[in-house]
Amino acid sequence: KASVAQRMYRKAKFGFFLGHKGPVLKETPGVKGSQEAAAMAYHAAQLYPENYYFPSYVASRALADAAVASSSTGYSDSLKRAMHFSHLAVSLNPTGEEARMLYVHSLAESGRVDEAIEYWETQVVEREFWNESNHEMLARLYLRSSSPEHLKKAVGEMPFIRDAGLRKELAGIRTILGP
Repeated sequence: KASVAQRMYRKAKFGFFLGHKGPVLKETPGVKGSQEAAAMAYHAAQLYPENYYFPSYVASRALADAAVASSSTGYSDSLKRAMHFSHLAVSLNPTGEEARMLYVHSLAESGRVDEAIEYWETQVVEREFWNESNHEMLARLYLRSSSPEHLKKAVGEMPFIRDAGLRKELAGIRTILGP
């Protein structure tokens, strides 16, 4: 069952699966969007519910669909799909970097920035404080918040930030905020 579910995932993501006997196409057909990928993920989960890669993939596709949605309904539906599947991915693999990133992006895009910050602070940075990319993500989340306190906290993350653009942005905020 697990191998069939894995083949479904590979077919959704790459348009074929390893062991494919047909001709290799220059362009793989793949899945058209997150709605189709979600349907495939649902069927794969019936066979192998422990596969956390498929929900992460669907969440990623759903966020991409939301970014290019031409209507508020399409945007909303895609975000709901991203939230559902990113939450499922984190539930299946709580320490998976991709799942956690997709989850906080889904929260933030849904307007739940404070919840995203709380999750990232307590579930990621407190456990993996040595990882600079976790601090960069936290600073970016702070910058999305409307709280002046979060702006100060974003500036406080500067010693851990290596991204030049983000450091420049934080330095500008530090100048505005003063000592």
